[in-house]
Amino acid sequence: MKYAFLDTWKPKLLMLLKNSSIREVKTMLPTLEDGEFADAKEMENRCIMAALPHILVQKKSPKQQPGVHFWKFVPNDSEEDSEKEVEATTAPRLISTGATFDDVQSLVLAAEGMVVCHFKQLNILTAVITLIASYYVFNADYPKGLGGHSKNIYLFLEHMLLPKLRHGSTAQLPISVETVIGKLNGMA
Repeated sequence: MKYAFLDTWKPKLLMLLKNSSIREVKTMLPTLEDGEFADAKEMENRCIMAALPHILVQKKSPKQQPGVHFWKFVPNDSEEDSEKEVEATTAPRLISTGATFDDVQSLVLAAEGMVVCHFKQLNILTAVITLIASYYVFNADYPKGLGGHSKNIYLFLEHMLLPKLRHGSTAQLPISVETVIGKLNGMA
């Protein structure tokens, strides 16, 4: 799964982000390009995962916070704030302390009000694969969020990371997911 992402999808996703006109995505890229990180590859992975909710949204509304059912950033290192987010969690999701993808201090997988997994090594790709797997382990449905946008993220990741699972499926993907996949497949 990791290698399918790293070898096939990551270069295309980075190119898609660089060509994006979405304001939130455009603000992420300078951080990635200007920063000097000990692990630049991990920062690229984090940027991609942080940008996915914005790329896969069909229509934005003022109330909407893309991706909160996927990866929630708790802006400070307050254990109390982080614990509140964990307690409020019903479906599995990632919660990290730090305001942005380049400032992650800790990363956990939470579900049903408790921490299921604490990632000692801050590797977002491992965390996302574990998150997807947790839905199968718990036999849970992907959260829809406002307008089904959260579910789009999971369906897209499933398509990227578990292509054999979708192979032969007659179920249609949401339009925004199909659109992004079409753009990626059209890239050299």
